[in-house]
Amino acid sequence: MLRYKGYSASFTYDAEAGLYRGELLGTKTLITFEAAELHQVPTAFRAAMDQWLSDCSAHCHPHDPTVRDDS
Repeated sequence: MLRYKGYSASFTYDAEAGLYRGELLGTKTLITFEAAELHQVPTAFRAAMDQWLSDCSAHCHPHDPTVRDDS
């Protein structure tokens, strides 16, 4: 389990692809990340989170990026 900026993510190893694959938990939007090496997983998670929060800032409720504000 990973945690960053109040969010959590889980990840597993995909042996067929040779990658670690992760997913942000507790959001309405599917946010995923991948890393080739175990030590790269936290960095990939943080990068995906930062990108999502940046993208979401224009379209989401300011205090909860999981709630869209399309009004």
